[in-house]
Amino acid sequence: MTRPAVRFPDVELLLTGWLRAQLPGVRVVAELPANVESHIPLLWVTRIGGRALVTGLVDQPRVDVDAFARSYQAAAELAVTVQSLIPTMRGVTTGGGVVAYAAEEIGPNRRPEYNPHVRRFGATYVLTIRPA
Repeated sequence: MTRPAVRFPDVELLLTGWLRAQLPGVRVVAELPANVESHIPLLWVTRIGGRALVTGLVDQPRVDVDAFARSYQAAAELAVTVQSLIPTMRGVTTGGGVVAYAAEEIGPNRRPEYNPHVRRFGATYVLTIRPA
């Protein structure tokens, strides 16, 4: 007998929705708008890898969360706020998944940004998600 296919929740959708609820007034997106400077403060959530363990029924995505603001100070503060929130996701059921683990892999750091009107800080996180 074959196992049914396992479909894991979209981590970008899960994380953008959850961060929006935690940070009213901050635009949170999975796709960066062309005119970023018109939408700041802004968080950009991007899955950058990870692996799904179908036998263990978990997805372990690596996710970048980049904070955009008008100054380095404001971008850094937003990135540090996200840094404090991510570990509190353990046990959260959202977006069709249950977050079993959430931790920082690479802490907030300046990231290159070619738009002279914005500054960018980002961090990398690892989550373990089970289907709800």
